[in-house]
Amino acid sequence: MVNKKPIGRPQKVNYQIISKLEDSLQYGSTISEACYYAGISRDTFYRYFREDRIFAEKMELARNKLLTIAKSNVSRAIIEGDYESSLWLLEKVVTPSLAIADEVPRV
Repeated sequence: MVNKKPIGRPQKVNYQIISKLEDSLQYGSTISEACYYAGISRDTFYRYFREDRIFAEKMELARNKLLTIAKSNVSRAIIEGDYESSLWLLEKVVTPSLAIADEVPRV
């Protein structure tokens, strides 16, 4: 039996590239920076993002990981009684939402 070569180009995005993209994105890199690190073009990234649901989910999870960790750190500091973290959260999150609510016209 003769081994046949696969027909067509090899798949561009493999496990190693996905791993590099995830590593880069979870540390706050932009899509462009992550693609450069992984050795693929932005076009390839966005094509896989549109066409492969599992790839898209992995990339979204990686992008959100740093934000989730930051929120957890702030929450933990507040729970432990850090006054400055509490004040920061009130200034950055609560105050702007109140300002937006004040701008809504009353009927």
